[in-house]
Amino acid sequence: MSYLDALADPTYKEVDALLARRSGMREMKATKRAEILRNIYGQVACDPDGDGTPFRIGQHPRCPVCSSSVMRAWQEAVPTQFVELDIPAVTHALWTSLSDDQKVSRINQFLPELQSAT
Repeated sequence: MSYLDALADPTYKEVDALLARRSGMREMKATKRAEILRNIYGQVACDPDGDGTPFRIGQHPRCPVCSSSVMRAWQEAVPTQFVELDIPAVTHALWTSLSDDQKVSRINQFLPELQSAT
């Protein structure tokens, strides 16, 4: 689990701007482009976690026992249980080391697969 403040993280805006300049994206509805941004951002601009798993926006957390992110049921704990966790912020070491052309290439690497699935 990692924390991303997408409204304040400059890489999120940067990936969005690079997507907006891409042919075919300009004509796309803003909501569709935002969906694409959410789907590729973690793989494109965020460093993977400690075991090499790519960061994904909206992915369910992993079970602390079996590491699965597919739960049989999501139920609230009654009574409410508070748990304090140190959740690290996502990092962008690879992304920030790339040139502008390399960043565009990295984005393009994930788009063909994504667009064929939508």
